[in-house]
Amino acid sequence: MIKALVFDFGNVVVTNDWNYTCPEKDKEFTSYFGVSMQDFKRGWDAAWPLIRIGKITENEFWQLFLTKSGVKNIDIPHAKILWRKYQSTIPGMISLIIRLRNRYTLVGCTDNGKEWVEFYKTKYHLNAYFDAIICSADVGDHKPNPKIYDQAIQQTGVKPEEILFIDDNDGPLEGAKKAGMNTLKFINSAQLEKELKEIDINTDVIDISSRTHSFYWQTDRKISEVQIKRIFLSRHSFFDEESAKAAIESGMRKSVIDLIPPIKSGSINSVVKATLQDKTDVIMRMHPNGLKNGYFWAEKAVADAARDAGVSTYKTYYIDDTKKQFSFDFMIISCEQGSNMKNSGPYSAEIDKILIEDTGRLLALTHSVKTQKYGFFDNTIAKKEGRLLGIHNTWKEHVYASLEDNLSYLVNKNAITQVEREKITEIFKNNDHLIECSSPRLVHNDVADWNQLTDGKKITAFIDWDESFSGDPICDFSTYSVFFDDKRLSNLIRGYETITKLPSDFEAKFHIYRLRYIISKLTLRTKRSVFDTSEFLKQNLVFAQQLLVKELKFYAK
Repeated sequence: MIKALVFDFGNVVVTNDWNYTCPEKDKEFTSYFGVSMQDFKRGWDAAWPLIRIGKITENEFWQLFLTKSGVKNIDIPHAKILWRKYQSTIPGMISLIIRLRNRYTLVGCTDNGKEWVEFYKTKYHLNAYFDAIICSADVGDHKPNPKIYDQAIQQTGVKPEEILFIDDNDGPLEGAKKAGMNTLKFINSAQLEKELKEIDINTDVIDISSRTHSFYWQTDRKISEVQIKRIFLSRHSFFDEESAKAAIESGMRKSVIDLIPPIKSGSINSVVKATLQDKTDVIMRMHPNGLKNGYFWAEKAVADAARDAGVSTYKTYYIDDTKKQFSFDFMIISCEQGSNMKNSGPYSAEIDKILIEDTGRLLALTHSVKTQKYGFFDNTIAKKEGRLLGIHNTWKEHVYASLEDNLSYLVNKNAITQVEREKITEIFKNNDHLIECSSPRLVHNDVADWNQLTDGKKITAFIDWDESFSGDPICDFSTYSVFFDDKRLSNLIRGYETITKLPSDFEAKFHIYRLRYIISKLTLRTKRSVFDTSEFLKQNLVFAQQLLVKELKFYAK
């Protein structure tokens, strides 16, 4: 079974350094330096063997290359400019690599000069696509000699027989075979993808958009911790300003005059702010490359319904989830006034109280939106009809979705004990009658400082509806309580009740839903802790564990 792929770069991922067909390059080099391509071949044959094993720098390469080519005007800076000008990626390869990266370990193994590899890394974001890149100039040896293959194998972390080596030349492929690896000769991206599929290597876009078995999508999406890290934690590494600008201009039909790189917060999409030619600011939410979104249309329908109910939130201008023109799904929305509440604080106790009460008021307006059926919304119906239709026929289907999976994971990771699992199961069994909802409403499902904008006086917008669903409004209080303390929760309720009074069974339902959220959040945070060592996550993980103890004590009374 193949677990890792090792790629040559030249004429596979990017154009070959010098010996590739490019009439424009050849014409400009010969015209400027006044020698023929045959003369340049002499220079290449003299300089290339030295730069590829790190014996000379790029500047020394061009000095030797131009001198041996018989060039009288030794203009090294211009040679470097021309060389970089005519480099490009091989058609179709970046898209294929992105799709492969989401499932397999990828290593680059290239005979090349150090500076040229650094150029490729920067220009084409290769560090984001490959887990490691082995350069012959760093190794001091080149293919097909064993040393460079040994390093490539070591970087994959798997056995040679679990590796597929891809190159466009027979010599390096023979060397890879001798090192124990499987091999495949590259001709073009279409041929490569076809042959990869023939040996059962999955090149499809990862589709984890289904929410049928999800209580909280981020927790229950069917991918490993490694894939969470590769796809979501490193998503900003794939950011390409040119592609982002082109996507916005394609959707808005206006030129972009300014673009701010992705903000660092959030855990799913890359969020980019742009200014258009008419001075309008817009926000683009970019889903990770090579991954199907499957909820943007539902988010649009939700935001539209919330805005109609008086909730301050964004307007959706454009959605493209086809991947026909771009390798990522994206939506373009209005840029609302205010700053992210998490980043604009801390506020005084009095100001915080005012803002949280205003949050409660907006939450009550959100809950005034009536929905149909239960659970996450049907994205197709939202796209076709703009209607908020849940994917489940009963409320319990949503609440119990992946509960057993969550508990099994937590026991296996020693996050909870088997005894605690049995207690939790018993609690749900004894309180099953509470999990009823006769009048489903719009539930934000992630009301928190990082999903709100403020001007310091009021909440100016609710944002990020990507976990919203149809169900019991009490859930929004329960999920809020797994992030914030009881004082803040009281302020939220106080603001809420200026518009809508809480039901008489609020406390009983609040606690059973809260227990469900604690399990879900503890599962998500435990998964993230495998690769995320941030203080913020550590604090949230401890907080979730403390809440679980507190909730189990509540039910032990």
